[in-house]
Amino acid sequence: MASARDVLLLGLDFGSTTSSLLLASARLEAGGAGGRSALGTPVVRFQPDPVFTPYRAEVIDELALAEQIDAWLAPAGVGPEELFATGCLVTGLAASRSNAAAIAALVERRFGEGVIARADDPCLESWLAFLGSCECLSRAEPARAVLNLDIGGGTTNPALGRGGAVLATGSCFVGARHFRFTPGSYRLAGLSAWGERLAGALEV
Repeated sequence: MASARDVLLLGLDFGSTTSSLLLASARLEAGGAGGRSALGTPVVRFQPDPVFTPYRAEVIDELALAEQIDAWLAPAGVGPEELFATGCLVTGLAASRSNAAAIAALVERRFGEGVIARADDPCLESWLAFLGSCECLSRAEPARAVLNLDIGGGTTNPALGRGGAVLATGSCFVGARHFRFTPGSYRLAGLSAWGERLAGALEV
């Protein structure tokens, strides 16, 4: 006989400019057709505001990130042992930082085994953004081509789809972190490696 219970799901997204957390619940149906378990449609339970991804010099600040995870989860009142599944995605320029693998390890230590993806391939990020942003719209209008633009801190990733299927993806280094200015001023505070190349090509 099939049984059902509600489970908690945690999603983490660490990007070039911002990081975010999402806590959802879903109905887990166990022992259904073919003896397989099935997960129902997730319902968002807790979604704090995104924060700027913390950096120390040119690498992600692991200590600050660990403190941020604790600060997110405290008001939710949820401990790692209560989670059924955890997913973590490291994208954009954050995925190319020298300690990006350490960030994934940090999440694994906190929450145990989970799905941890480091999107070194920006086209994977483009594909995921399409599915998360407009797959439902694309399926609702199957005859219409839909172009999704995922604009981030390090890259802008277009994805073209029709009928819910992704037909083509791409990525270009257009984003907010290539030229970083002191807030409220025109003083240049730093450049990414790509920003430096562009400035050199323009002889700036």
